[in-house]
Amino acid sequence: MSETLSVSDSDDGDFQNQTFIPSEWIGIGKVYTKELPGHVQRAKNTAIAVPSTFLSLLPDNELPVLQFLAVPLPEEDFSIKMVAIEE
Repeated sequence: MSETLSVSDSDDGDFQNQTFIPSEWIGIGKVYTKELPGHVQRAKNTAIAVPSTFLSLLPDNELPVLQFLAVPLPEEDFSIKMVAIEE
């Protein structure tokens, strides 16, 4: 994973405009704590964020539990889809 993610935040002091480099943080045995540098925390938050295109599909955060339980689930489609594979 050689991609880099440029992050910037005015509340990050010395880490302002620091670039997150995955090879410096992922898969090298570092222990993650609550005291991650700001640029690493923001890169993590960006990576795990629900894409905005899917946010509209989620129920409102303020929806009461009983109303949430009444939200209908989408119908399941058990049909088999055949797709030609291009070589």
